[in-house]
Amino acid sequence: MPEILIAEEHDQLYEIWVERGERNLAVTHVDFHCDMRGLMVDRTHRRAHWISRHEASFVDPGNFLGHAIMQGMVRSVKWIHDPHGGRLHDDGGVVKYESDVLAQPRQWAHRLSRGDEATVELEELYFEHWDNQLEPGEVLDIDWDAIASKEYDAAKIRHLIDSFLARQFSVIPDTTFLVFSPDYSIPDRQLFETFAQRLADKFSAEIVRLPRPTMAPASKMPPRSLPMRVAGTVRRHIPQSLKRAKRGVSFRLRAIATRHDVQSDVR
Repeated sequence: MPEILIAEEHDQLYEIWVERGERNLAVTHVDFHCDMRGLMVDRTHRRAHWISRHEASFVDPGNFLGHAIMQGMVRSVKWIHDPHGGRLHDDGGVVKYESDVLAQPRQWAHRLSRGDEATVELEELYFEHWDNQLEPGEVLDIDWDAIASKEYDAAKIRHLIDSFLARQFSVIPDTTFLVFSPDYSIPDRQLFETFAQRLADKFSAEIVRLPRPTMAPASKMPPRSLPMRVAGTVRRHIPQSLKRAKRGVSFRLRAIATRHDVQSDVR
């Protein structure tokens, strides 16, 4: 019988995957956020690596998927979200792509250091471009904030709920994760529970509620190479005014890249 695992926070998925010994999962990740903070993904060559030692040192809701990729638990990710979502509208750290101009120095440092890499196929799509195709055995991972974000009004939320439940999926997933994410979703628990029950009815699935777990330790990064140590020293001595200017430029470039990246993934 299909199962819908309901969680409070998104990093609970990571612990479930660790407990189950999952490897090479295909995941359809329906989420306002990437949850791959600190990760660089070269989509052309299907390779990923950490560009933040800090993010590699712990697991939380914003980076758990990056850890799952780097540890071989996830081999492909289809990231689905509304146009008001994704890298452009996430004010926190986001996954970096090979096309991001300001991320290139970290790419070069990684190549020089010959750091660890993982294989992953990543595709980013808007809801309207998603064809509802799921592979047999693929995990459907739904963050409630993709549908009921605090940034959406009631009419938009109703539309996203109804359109999602009207989708005809190619395969009923054996496992669906549904995550409340209280920091980013509207606080209406009853609406969330109603959606969960309607989804369970649609999939003829059993609802299982996950207890809040203690996180498993993240994989450790190898010792920093000389190029990485030099880059870290340089960053520490950059004036705050230049860092703020860099963030502003980065956001503008991200806006341009997002329009190209998401559209270029449409088949």
